[in-house]
Parts: sequence; structure tokens; C-alpha cells
Amino acid sequence: MAYKCPVCMKQWDASIQVARHIFGTADPKHRNWTDKVGESNGGWTFDDLLIDQITKPGNVAYETIAQMVEKYQPSAEQIAEFEASRTARKK
Repeated sequence: MAYKCPVCMKQWDASIQVARHIFGTADPKHRNWTDKVGESNGGWTFDDLLIDQITKPGNVAYETIAQMVEKYQPSAEQIAEFEASRTARKK
């Protein structure tokens, strides 16, 4: 199964790859999505996960984000809306 980034709709084969993308991008849109999801799933933020990734063994933060990516996969309708808005911006 392919997983899409809930923010920018880029696609990867595994949710852990999307998590790495979200951390690697770290722009305001990806950070805000992470903070919003974290707020409703335990009260963590992007910065909290970044600190965990640096200070704890393993890939705790990546795995947390990967679980959220799986949980919040965009619907076909959301993908269509995203594509329509992207096309409209190009015109």
C-alpha cells in the first residue's frame, strides 16, 4: 500500500518514509500538521518528537509519526480538492 503525506500529498511505499519526509521537510505546514495531530493524540509537538528522536534509542519519533500518517491518510475527496487547488494556483 502506498502512503501519502497528509500535508503535501507526496507518496511513498511505507508510512515510515512519510514520517522521515515530514521531519526532513520541517516547514511550517508540516510542523503545524504534526503539532495539530499531536495535540489530539497525547499532547506532543513536533519539537517534542524531535527531542525524542535525538535523545532516545531507536526511531520512537519516526514510528509515532508513521502511526499518525497511517491513521490520517487523506480521502479520495481530499486528494481531489488538493489537486484542484494546486491546478488553480498554476493558472
